[in-house]
Amino acid sequence: ACFPAWKQAWPTDEAMAAAKKTWIKGFAADGITTIEQIRLGIEQCRRSESDFMPSVGRFIVMCKPTAESLGLPSEDAAYREACRNAHPSMTGAKWSHAAVFHAAKACGFYNLNTLSMTDSRKLFNRNYAITVRDVLDGKPLKEIPLALPESVKGRITPEVGRAALAAL
Repeated sequence: ACFPAWKQAWPTDEAMAAAKKTWIKGFAADGITTIEQIRLGIEQCRRSESDFMPSVGRFIVMCKPTAESLGLPSEDAAYREACRNAHPSMTGAKWSHAAVFHAAKACGFYNLNTLSMTDSRKLFNRNYAITVRDVLDGKPLKEIPLALPESVKGRITPEVGRAALAAL
């Protein structure tokens, strides 16, 4: 009923039956297992401006709560808050959500203050995405492991190690 042009996607009963099987497999593969998740997806469909049915993948995304729907700030707002509150003069500042503080702390306040905006933003976005995923999954906030560097300059070989030890 949300999509008046649904018949374009499923013109026959056979197409509808095949789609039902595909959608059920998609739900199972992506962890859509509760009626609350389906209700959230249907609510998103009601807000959609399209007349056409979404794909199963798009509907699965609609079934998953977003950070904003749980009261978390958007990635942009969280980054701005983290950079503002990471400054030493902001000790004791109020945080909009514990997840923002947690992601900023995982970045390191010093890094947020000294890295270029591009680098600090990349670091924060990674940590905030991990934190938001944990919040959405109902997991407690935990320490985020450091990311590996994109590339390593030089190569450490046994000879280099032995030479360093000999130099000591």
